[in-house]
Amino acid sequence: MRNRRWLLLALPLLLAVALAAGYARLAPRLAAFAPEAGAADLAPQTAVALEFSQPMEPGSVEERFSASPEVSGELEWTDERRLTFTPASPWPRGTQVTIRLAAGARSTLGLRLGDGYSWQFTIRRVQLAYLWPADGPAQVYALDMESGNVRQLTAGSAVLDFDAAADGEHIYYAARNGRGGADLYVVQRATESSAMLLDCGADLCAGVQVSPDGGWLAYTRLLDRGGLSSEALEVWLLDLNSGETQRISPEDGRARLPQWSPLGGLLYYDADDLAYQLMGTDGAALARFPNGTGEQGAWSPEGEFFVAPELFVQLTETLQGPIGELANQPDDPENEDRVQVLTSHLLRYPADGGAYRDLTLADVLEDTAPAWSPDGLWLAFARRYLDEDRFTTGRQVWLMRPDGSELRALTNSPENRHAALVWHPEGTWLAAVRFNAAALTLPPEIVLIQPGTGEVLQLVSNAYSPQWLP
Repeated sequence: MRNRRWLLLALPLLLAVALAAGYARLAPRLAAFAPEAGAADLAPQTAVALEFSQPMEPGSVEERFSASPEVSGELEWTDERRLTFTPASPWPRGTQVTIRLAAGARSTLGLRLGDGYSWQFTIRRVQLAYLWPADGPAQVYALDMESGNVRQLTAGSAVLDFDAAADGEHIYYAARNGRGGADLYVVQRATESSAMLLDCGADLCAGVQVSPDGGWLAYTRLLDRGGLSSEALEVWLLDLNSGETQRISPEDGRARLPQWSPLGGLLYYDADDLAYQLMGTDGAALARFPNGTGEQGAWSPEGEFFVAPELFVQLTETLQGPIGELANQPDDPENEDRVQVLTSHLLRYPADGGAYRDLTLADVLEDTAPAWSPDGLWLAFARRYLDEDRFTTGRQVWLMRPDGSELRALTNSPENRHAALVWHPEGTWLAAVRFNAAALTLPPEIVLIQPGTGEVLQLVSNAYSPQWLP
């Protein structure tokens, strides 16, 4: 009798426990999510994915989803169990993002999500990538300037050069092989996994430049002639989707410095034609910029203009035309006693191939290494005066407006030569390679220059080829 009475008393409790256990098994839960909790160094465009254990009622989930800091974005269901939040504007850099899903969301069966969920991940700051060391086989490194942390991004054979995709997720690079050439690789920044893109054999593939849309990789190919002397250097394209390659410059020519326009065309310098050629990926010629020098230039952010150095000959106070035009000029007996000085001016070419504009408009000096600010309002460049009163061994960093006005110097260290200028994506700093032109045995160093004040900070010694990683 007592056992029966106990059983009658316990039966409701047992039923309640059984029902609760059954509900717990049937109730929806968050089965997986990404990014994982504690993930760090993520891109500002990182999307959030949620996967549930059973089909859900969309509205009940969406009204309980939140993110901090709050950014606008789109919630999209790929099916009844999988939801993705894609931010319309980037997550703030260097911040910890918290994702929350409050309890109570309903499944299509009407069962409720009993527990709330919350997790965090961290968005990376802009970092500075570079090659190190300058006096040995180099690798690509990335420096977080705020924390001081340095991360090696590549490993293995010596890296010749590199370029980052627009979103900073992939680093493309050229590395030496054991056959006298160099091959092309890509490393995924988040996972640090590396893969070969192109085996170039004994040819030396280098000068990598990824297109703004991430679909093409431009590169130069120095052709192997089996030990025979040759200057054949061609510009090629690698389709990053299909893996197919195509030559874009003349066969067996002398082409170099591939550089993508922000509008998608590919520019390269043709040393045989003494001009920069702007080409479409289909091989169609878009524009030609005459230039006898063929040094690295810079596109404006919107792709309207290209600025590049050009050599000129200065006869005392009389400035002559570009080198290509000088070749046909007759000797002038009146100038035979004058000193000829080779100078360098910055020329601004319109993207449609129209007439260039001389931005330097000065006499005995060298202007080179142009770098356009992200907002398009300033040009940074390196300048050296060649006249007797102002001559220096090094080149200083200067700023001017894109029309050549409002000139001002940022640095004043006459023994130092500045090169490879690159703007921070927010325009807050200029990175540059600095050499001591009076002590050539000293290693190069990467410095930061504040455009507003001219403040200079030394970052890395024995390093070169700086590039900002978004």
